[in-house]
Amino acid sequence: MDGATYLTAFVVGHTIASNARREVLFVDGGLLRGKVQAVTYGQLTRSAHRRLLRLKDRIPARYEEMAGADLSARVMRGVTAGTEAAEALIR
Repeated sequence: MDGATYLTAFVVGHTIASNARREVLFVDGGLLRGKVQAVTYGQLTRSAHRRLLRLKDRIPARYEEMAGADLSARVMRGVTAGTEAAEALIR
């Protein structure tokens, strides 16, 4: 990997104290090297739920013109190709 290392970390808890900072930035030599963000379990689950709903909305539109058997065959071809590629890397 080229370039400077940058890290993002999350601290997850039930609540965040009112005197706690929600984000801490790490700077070294004038370069931003990373940040740590505090989030609650509720924030994390709401974010995941929103992302899942968007995915659920996109999937049917992408495959709505394919019959069940055709879709199943396409998925299995992808799984087989992925397995073959992984096996080739191991060899």
